[in-house]
Amino acid sequence: MSSFLGIAISLSFAEIFSVYLALFLIISIGILHGANDILLIEKSKFVVNKNKWYIKLTYVFIVLLAVILFYFVPFYALIIFILFSAYHFGEQHWSQKFSTNQYGFLKKVFQFTFGLLILSLLFLLKPETTNQVIEDLANFSVPFNWFTYLSACSLTMSLIFSVLLLIKKELILTKFSFEFSLLILYTLVFYFTPLILGFAIYFAFWHSLPSLNDQIKFIYGGKLVPGIKSYIKDAGIYWLVSVVGFAAFLFFFYETKLFYSFLFAFIAAITFPHVIVMGKMFSYLKKQKSV
Repeated sequence: MSSFLGIAISLSFAEIFSVYLALFLIISIGILHGANDILLIEKSKFVVNKNKWYIKLTYVFIVLLAVILFYFVPFYALIIFILFSAYHFGEQHWSQKFSTNQYGFLKKVFQFTFGLLILSLLFLLKPETTNQVIEDLANFSVPFNWFTYLSACSLTMSLIFSVLLLIKKELILTKFSFEFSLLILYTLVFYFTPLILGFAIYFAFWHSLPSLNDQIKFIYGGKLVPGIKSYIKDAGIYWLVSVVGFAAFLFFFYETKLFYSFLFAFIAAITFPHVIVMGKMFSYLKKQKSV
């Protein structure tokens, strides 16, 4: 319902409203789902106490390293960001949907190709804006047919690996059918909304909310509603710091033509360490499942 509401807003109002809605979704749900990485480390079962400060410093170092990479070698930083994001999106969709812990490498490749398929659909359906962002950020113009090749390749590979996992009974047919049917919804959202809103709708409702659900259950266990209250209380300071940083970014760059480019660079800088933390969480959950 929220996805169709976003489409309706995009079709009914000026594009500026789509930008405001996208920024609201990123600031509220999007940033919140990643702002608690430090909380995950503090309360995690996969990190011993003596290593937590080391991991926190490493987390900050990775963020700074991402900023440096985007400044000095933006093209390569962008490629790394797309690869990291693709795997992270696929991992969130599928990590808790496999039947066993076997065939780990096959599953990782499948998760990566599925996440890459989602991103390639966004690129394919908004090629002009996507190419403008890439050109502003990395000084590289992407031929539009590359987006078609990337989408076709990622779709083909996703289907091949999903069939293999279905044959090995690592995927349940109903879960497979549901996730792949959602690709139709993502396509509609990406087609009828501007690039930033299409990304924000997927990022907030189809990635961040499920991720928040998994994180809350991991940290607090038990019922979801009490967990949400505790989560907001504990992670609020980290979310506030992130929002202040994001607000500062908007203040300095909103009026510039490089706004979209710096926006995705900002998201990328906090994505790299977040992917690592979430990967650790999912790995721990898999080990617990096999015990």
